Amino acid sequence: MRRALLLLTAALLASLGAAVAQEYPVAGEVTGPFKVRITRAEPLDASEYAVIIGDKYVTLIMVEKDDLQQGSGAFKTQPFLVPIPKELVKIEGTRVSFSEKVVGDTFPGYCLNPSGRHPIGEMVVPKWSEIENRCVKVKVVTGPNQVKTEERYLTPEWVKAVCKRVEGVVTPKRWERSAQTIVWVTEAVVPQQPSQRVRVTVDVQATVNVNASDFFELNRSEFQELAKAGGEVAREILEFFSKRENLEELVNTAQAALDFVKRHLSDLVTVARTAKSLFEKIPVSPVVAALAAVLPVLRRRR
Repeated sequence: MRRALLLLTAALLASLGAAVAQEYPVAGEVTGPFKVRITRAEPLDASEYAVIIGDKYVTLIMVEKDDLQQGSGAFKTQPFLVPIPKELVKIEGTRVSFSEKVVGDTFPGYCLNPSGRHPIGEMVVPKWSEIENRCVKVKVVTGPNQVKTEERYLTPEWVKAVCKRVEGVVTPKRWERSAQTIVWVTEAVVPQQPSQRVRVTVDVQATVNVNASDFFELNRSEFQELAKAGGEVAREILEFFSKRENLEELVNTAQAALDFVKRHLSDLVTVARTAKSLFEKIPVSPVVAALAAVLPVLRRRR
């Protein structure tokens, strides 16, 4: 009997330990399109957890907890880059502590995976060891009818390289469409091994186009079912992805991404000029093709 009691106690302690292990120092909840409310912000070590200490911000890499626990391979949902102003954190070496003002506040999330579903569950800052073998996918257009899907694994080196490049455009004030397209293009062209300076040829406008198209198409179909189930956040996200003008505005930010590439990514990218216009000679989905057809009509009506 005593032995059985000891075994039961050990099993209970083990289960409690497993439950504690599932908690993360920093967690949040999605409250709408590209908004994350921080619900827990305890001190952490940036060398162990997915946090980037930059010049202007501390950037949290937040992933949907359910997706994180799926194991390996590509993320099905969109990992977010969430910039936190440095004045709201205390940094001691690699240790990061958060001001009490962070908990309960809402910050924008910049999507790292245009081919992934928008997250709706609990978001957490994972350990690097949990995500370095997980990847996100982004499409890259290198020329007419030349579209390839690139996988980028979320290793500390690669994520830091991306965050360093985009820190000047992402902002904790609000989510910006132009900043989002710049994040996509940057992750497309920054090599998996950032130390390798291999130049690539990319049609920036076409790359933004195909990723924006996939981004909208996937989430529109995914959230139709979730919205029917009565989820308020799902309905709000569906509304964003169902508005044609949101797709139009996101596609129009290709020019901002192109300007950014010329100024800040010229060491990595040779810009291809394969299209006379944003919608010409580019392999796009029917939604974007239809949008191209109605844009002139919309402009004449303005």
